[in-house]
Amino acid sequence: MASLITLVTAIAALVACAYGAAIDPQIVNGDVADPGEFPHQVSLQRKQTLFFWSWTEHFCGGTILSERWILTAGHCKLGGEVFVVAGVNSLRDKDKKAGQTVPTDLFIVHPKYAGEVKPFDIALLRTTEPLVLGPLVRAARLPSPGSVPSGDVTLSGWGYVSNGLFPGTNDLHKMTVPLIDLKPCNATITANLPSWSASTLADTNLCTGAGPRNNTSACSGDSGGPLILEPTDSEEAVTVVGVVSWGFIPCGRGGKPSVYTRVSAYIDWIADTQRDNAP
Repeated sequence: MASLITLVTAIAALVACAYGAAIDPQIVNGDVADPGEFPHQVSLQRKQTLFFWSWTEHFCGGTILSERWILTAGHCKLGGEVFVVAGVNSLRDKDKKAGQTVPTDLFIVHPKYAGEVKPFDIALLRTTEPLVLGPLVRAARLPSPGSVPSGDVTLSGWGYVSNGLFPGTNDLHKMTVPLIDLKPCNATITANLPSWSASTLADTNLCTGAGPRNNTSACSGDSGGPLILEPTDSEEAVTVVGVVSWGFIPCGRGGKPSVYTRVSAYIDWIADTQRDNAP
């Protein structure tokens, strides 16, 4: 039986975190993104140390809302100093140097988020200094308050590209998938849960299906990253409608859905948090 994962860490049973906290999710059976295709996408990284060596490592995705604010998932708060890497498609060291790496000083999780695969899985990060916006680093738009998107949406991320059991690549991947109604999404989730657990899907979530090949999904490392509606005009910014929250592992198997936090349900919280914590 498949397990639920937060897209950060994976374990063999129902996990208490999302794609970003259980195993780091990546897009399974997607395509490599073109350079500069997703300028709103950032990598959240933490410092790792082994003996005399230290480096930063990707653990979640995020979306640029402005020069100082990044949208991500609540389960991505894992402790330690967090760095935002923007303006890159590859996370190889030589490519990261061509982008922007900025420390953060605030990681604010929605006060109603109870951890694990639960509703209210949303958070804001504040950078210590402004990102320099331009062609490769660009803010996404927020949706209208309370709106419920439909149709095809696009996910991007550096998560696992196989099944959530083996690491992915350093290259940003993408996929286009259909949004599905919460009722059939919940039915699929419930049918695949262990007998002792219950679905935690809420009306503030979004679900995407597995696409025409029935095998695409978010996975570990994609957590916190953006689900977007593409603009009708190439000059317009994309609209971030969802934040990657949780799904099933192995990823991309059997047409199982991926679950997101619906951003339009949190417009007031985002505005209030930014206002109350203005740099």
